[in-house]
Order: sequence, then C-alpha cells, then structure tokens
Amino acid sequence: HHHDNRMKRFPYSYARQILASSETLSALFIRIGKHNRFSSSSPAFDGNKQCQIIDISDLAIEMRQSVRDYVQRQSNQTVNLVGIMADNNNEDSELYSNFISECCEEDGINYEICRVIPSEPKNIQEAIKDANRSPSVHGILVYYPIFRTWGERGPYKNQSTGVYYKSYDDLLRDLVLPGKDVEGLCTHYNEQWLFQSSKKFTCRGSNNKASILYPCTALAVFKIVQKFHHQMHKWNGVTITIINRSEIFGRPLAVMLANEGAVVYSIDKDNILQFRPGGRLGRVGTTLEKCLEASSVVISGVPSPNYSLPCEFLQPGTLVVNVSEYENISEKSILEIPSTKFVPKIGKVTIAALEQNLIQLHA
Repeated sequence: HHHDNRMKRFPYSYARQILASSETLSALFIRIGKHNRFSSSSPAFDGNKQCQIIDISDLAIEMRQSVRDYVQRQSNQTVNLVGIMADNNNEDSELYSNFISECCEEDGINYEICRVIPSEPKNIQEAIKDANRSPSVHGILVYYPIFRTWGERGPYKNQSTGVYYKSYDDLLRDLVLPGKDVEGLCTHYNEQWLFQSSKKFTCRGSNNKASILYPCTALAVFKIVQKFHHQMHKWNGVTITIINRSEIFGRPLAVMLANEGAVVYSIDKDNILQFRPGGRLGRVGTTLEKCLEASSVVISGVPSPNYSLPCEFLQPGTLVVNVSEYENISEKSILEIPSTKFVPKIGKVTIAALEQNLIQLHA
C-alpha cells in the first residue's frame, strides 16, 4: 500500500509470534511487505496450466461491505475503535495505523489513535485501562511490539493460567477486556484453542460459533482458504499443512480447520502435531517434506528472513498462502509448479477480519 505494492501483513497476537513464537496483528501486518505421489486430498490439476497468483482484493471488499452494511444500520450510533501506540517514532506502526485509519473512514468506523510515551510501562497500562472503562469504546487495538522479550520466564505471572509472561507485551495483551479485544489475543480467547487432554483439543463455545472471536490473522487465512481452495466449503478429506503454531495464529487456525473436517499438520521448530476432526490431536513421526506431499493447502508463517519453503515437495494444484512478514515462499520456485494457486500477501483480508471482529463486539 502507498509506496510499496507488496502490502505488509500482520500477525496478531504475536507475531513474531506467528510463527512459532508470536506476533501481533499490528506487528505482523506491518512487516508484511518488507521485502508425483498424490494423497486423497490432492486436487485435480491441468499439467499445462501455470501457477496462478491470487489477488485477494475482491474478498476483502466483500468482507468490508458486510461491515459497511452493519454500520449503516446503526442509525445515529457510532462504532468506535481506539488504537494505542507507543510514541517512539516506529515507522511501521505509523504506516499500519494510517492504513487502518483509511479503511475505517471508508467503512464508517470512527477510529482514534492514542499515543503514549513508553518510557514507563504503566503509561501503556493506564491507556488500556482508560479505554476499557470508556463506554463509547467498542474495540481496542494495541500496536505491538512495544517492549523487548524477557525470555522464557518473566517477572509477572498470569493469575488465571499460572504461566509466566515472556514479555511485557504479553501482559498488556491480557489487560485488554475480552469484550473490546478486536484481535482476539488475550488469554480469554487463547484458552479456546488449548488441549482438553494429551490427545484432544477443544474450541470452547464451538457449538455457538457466533460467540467466538477468532484471532484476526487466523480468521483471514481461514476465509482465504475457504474462498480459493478447489473444494470450497467441503473440508472432509482435505489435508492441510500449517508451518507455525503460535497461540495467536497457527494453533487457532489448525483448530478451526480441523473442526470443519480437515486433517491438519501443525509444524513448528520442535515437532509436528496432527489435528483431526472430532478434537483428536497427536504427535506424528513424519517430516515437513512428507506433509507437503500429502497436502492440497500449505500455509507458511515463519518469522525469519532466512526461511524458505522447499517448494519442490509441493503437489501440482496446491493452494499456498504466505502469512509471514518475510518471503517464506520463492515466487520463482512456485511458478514452476503447474496449477498451483499462490497467495503472497494477506494484509487486506486481515484488516477486513479486524473490522468484522469489531462489529461483532459492537453487536
């Protein structure tokens, strides 16, 4: 957007996270533009058909139109989003905020930015608490990252889970009220994607999907796969590989897709888990290469400029989505694979997902 045609993507929740660690929607979105064996799920393909680069603009427009329709029905009642930004001359945050502002203005949403001097963490805390208390604020968006990571165990503990925060940003995410957390990053939402036992997972409230607020990046990718995968809304028999298991993106997306009937390989730097329909979950002794060969959808969100997906193991006809702020997938390599569909950036749809979360909270 603006001077860079390769729109930046964000991760939310945490991006850096995304990927195996964690990154946030704002952080992820911001970084995004910088820069023949077949399983039962393998799609039909035309060997003479070239790879198709997918433009997701129409999908984003469609999602945002539903937001505009909702806002217009509110008569004199406004829908208000507050962005909280550390005033530390972060150009990425400024770029992201400007784009959010443009989209909100076009869609009838009132967007205000609150700039806070980050020298004292308590300043950010107070800004979040003020927004929590304000009855006129319907959604809160905090621009991460703000503070550096402490490591595996910081000085503060989540009182509901007993887990120590790894950064002050993690603590701040849990200060945002669930009823105003447009990114769906706080513990209240993350707990939806946790394990029931060593071999099962659960999505709390899955019997009432309207009650679930999905993390923006996970929701955006779900919408993209739903729109552009050859089988559309038929998930049974579909095998999907997700390279990223962050709490704000990879894990919730795996749960969402498995709940729809897909078999999902969830890959991080330590191991490979398989999410199956019915809440079944288990570690599998396979490799990334074999997962790619078995999958008709591949989603990569590795927060590293040094990572490159081994495209030679992708099957013809595969839908491939890059979610990382870095170029995880070589466009030159994927263009050589017939009938594939490649989504190189997801930023526009992530913004639309953010707005849809906002009107859900408003409603």
